[in-house]
Amino acid sequence: NAIFSRYYSSVYYPIIQGALPMSIASLFSVLAFRNVRRIVRRQTRVIRRRLDRQLTAMVLSRAACLVIFILPFTMYRIYVLNITVQSDQLILSAINNNLLEVVTVTIFYVNYSANFYVFMATSSRYRHQVKHVLVKKIWLPFRHWLHFRLKCRNENRIVPEGTQIYHTSVDLE
Repeated sequence: NAIFSRYYSSVYYPIIQGALPMSIASLFSVLAFRNVRRIVRRQTRVIRRRLDRQLTAMVLSRAACLVIFILPFTMYRIYVLNITVQSDQLILSAINNNLLEVVTVTIFYVNYSANFYVFMATSSRYRHQVKHVLVKKIWLPFRHWLHFRLKCRNENRIVPEGTQIYHTSVDLE
């Protein structure tokens, strides 16, 4: 559909998926940076200032990652919607477009996992919270569950009828 294609190439990808998220993220990162600069001038606790700096670093790095990882996909989608392919180069164009699509879609989806690693690199408080969740909320309950299952496995045995179970601790008469 030509109208749909024009809408996607002129409104959706450039504005809604491209410029809008990047500009909102950049705006909030600049506002957070200005807020931290203003907080530094006030009399606040050192711990609070350090946490504010970490949060600002997280927001700035998040905005940078958003631009780096979303821009190639947005540019590729606009290119695909506006390209005209000649019939004699149809197969070569399809191969190139598929390769570009795989690369740009992969980069686009790396954005979501990259945030975790960027936050781990920029904030010690975030690292502490992730460690707390992984150890206290996931690993320890799993370890207790596994210990219980292994303990119950030895006590819950099924024996066929007519066989006797002899315990080595009981003396036979």
